[in-house]
Amino acid sequence: MPVSCVIGRLLVAILFIGLQKPQSAGAQQADLRLIVPQRLIDTGLIRHLLPRFRFKSRIRVEAVPEGGEGEASLLPDAEGGVAVMSSAEGEPYYLAMLSGDPEHRKKISSLQAWLQSVPGRSAIESFKPDGTQMFTPGAKKIVKAQKVKIEGDADLGSKLALLHCGRCHVIDSRNPFGGIGSTPSFGAMRGMPKWATSFPAFWSINPHPAFTQIEGITEPFDPARPPPIAPLILTLEEVEAISSFVSRMKPKDLGGGVEAR
Repeated sequence: MPVSCVIGRLLVAILFIGLQKPQSAGAQQADLRLIVPQRLIDTGLIRHLLPRFRFKSRIRVEAVPEGGEGEASLLPDAEGGVAVMSSAEGEPYYLAMLSGDPEHRKKISSLQAWLQSVPGRSAIESFKPDGTQMFTPGAKKIVKAQKVKIEGDADLGSKLALLHCGRCHVIDSRNPFGGIGSTPSFGAMRGMPKWATSFPAFWSINPHPAFTQIEGITEPFDPARPPPIAPLILTLEEVEAISSFVSRMKPKDLGGGVEAR
C-alpha cells in the first residue's frame, strides 16, 4: 500500500477518535472549587446554597469532597478561615482561602460576603429538611434589616410569570381565578419573610424540581422519571426577571405572618 494512503487513513482515524470524545453539551467549568465535608453534601445543604449564590454572583462553585483539591474550603477545622455558619450542635464551619490567585481570592471573598449577608444567612436558616434546623448562620455585625433590591427586567418577568407560573398560581388581577387551589398566590408568597431567597431559587423548592430546569444550573431530567407535567425551562436571566417583577409587587395582607411549610 502506498505510503500516502497509509498516512491518509491514519489521519482519518485520528479525526474519528477526536470526534468520538464524549462532550457534555450543558457542561460548564466551575469558576471555583470548594472543598467541603461529606456531611454538607449528604444533607443537601451545599445543593441548597450554591444555586442561590450563583444567582446572585454569576459565580459557578463546584463542591469537592474533603480530601480533594480546591481553591477554597468550608470545613470545621479550616485554619485561617472565617466562621460563616454552625451546625445545630454548635460546631462552627470556616470558609478558608487556599489559592493565592487574585481572581480566585476575589470570588472566595464574594462567597464569604454572601454567606454573611442577609440573603445568605436567610438561605442557611431556611434549610430545614423535614422541618429540622440543621445549620445556623455565623455571627454578623449588622443586624438592621436591609431593603431587598433584585435587578432584572420586571416587565419581562411579569409576562413570564403569567405565562409559566400562572399554570399553578394566581399572579395578579390578570388571572384572579387561575392557578390551583392548593397553591398560594404570588401576592401571598410576596408577604412571606423569606420571599427574597425563595423566588430566585424556586426551582430547588418542591415540587418544582420535578418539572423545572434552569439552563446551566440544574441537572437534566432523569429519563426514568420524566416530568409529571409540561416541563418548565428557563434561563437564569428569566428567573431574575420574574424575581424582579415580584420584588415590585405589594405584599398581600392576610392579617398575620405568612409561613412556608
